[in-house]
Amino acid sequence: MQLIFSDLRSVVASMLGALAVVAHAVAPVHLECQIERTIDKAKGSATPTTGNEHLLISFLQGEAISIVRNGRIRYEGRATDAAFAGSAQFNFSGLVMDEVITINRYTGKLEIDLSAKDSGLLHLGVCKPGSRKF
Repeated sequence: MQLIFSDLRSVVASMLGALAVVAHAVAPVHLECQIERTIDKAKGSATPTTGNEHLLISFLQGEAISIVRNGRIRYEGRATDAAFAGSAQFNFSGLVMDEVITINRYTGKLEIDLSAKDSGLLHLGVCKPGSRKF
């Protein structure tokens, strides 16, 4: 009889542990961002830019996050109290591109830093909470 209660306690403890994990799951964050200007890092020149970015930020484990931009580019990174940040690497016409994205969680300031060899672009903008569109 004691063995059955011991097993039952183990099952209940496992179920409560699983419920605790689900209860602490964080819903994804949707952001709508507006690019305002672009800096050519090789030339040091800035130009006004327009463009919209949709970001979906998913919380993985601990501070780990995944950021998906416009449903295509996936960044792996981390969330802190102050910022979401992630990086991605991809090939474009045989050229290896490194991209880092940072969103300030207090101001909404967005930076997308694209680098390839000796050149690169820095896109600057601002994000606000978005909504899902069906």
